[in-house]
Amino acid sequence: MVRRKPRWDIFYPMIMNDNSATTHKYKDNATPVLLFVHGGYWQAGSRKIYSFIGAKIHQFHKPCMVCFLISGVFDVVPCVNTFVNDAMKLDEESAARLSPQRILMKTSPTFSCPVLVAVEEHGSPEFTRQSKEFVEILKSHGGTEFFS
Repeated sequence: MVRRKPRWDIFYPMIMNDNSATTHKYKDNATPVLLFVHGGYWQAGSRKIYSFIGAKIHQFHKPCMVCFLISGVFDVVPCVNTFVNDAMKLDEESAARLSPQRILMKTSPTFSCPVLVAVEEHGSPEFTRQSKEFVEILKSHGGTEFFS
């Protein structure tokens, strides 16, 4: 199997320079960063397909720190006995170690910011279940979370 280097689409804020022209360079080191990670079960889709989402969010980005989690797989264990695991080849133990939900059940987050957890209107019951459970776990650590 050939491994490719990860590629990132990075959108910098638009600022006006002294000549009234726009540039994409950082104005200073305190500029907030938006990180958008697309889904696809670690094997489908492409950053090229989802790049427009990061660009659009960045267009309206205000200097704040909020985490948007959209239809996330917060517990990887249910994937073990599905086609998704054909490529990952995880057993239940390794899937549990990689599951954000299970990690947060054992230890507190290392930072805190408001979190928006969302699922699509007609999403699978599993995505909805995991999202709601993840919000409850974050709340148990004193976080500010919103479920949509």
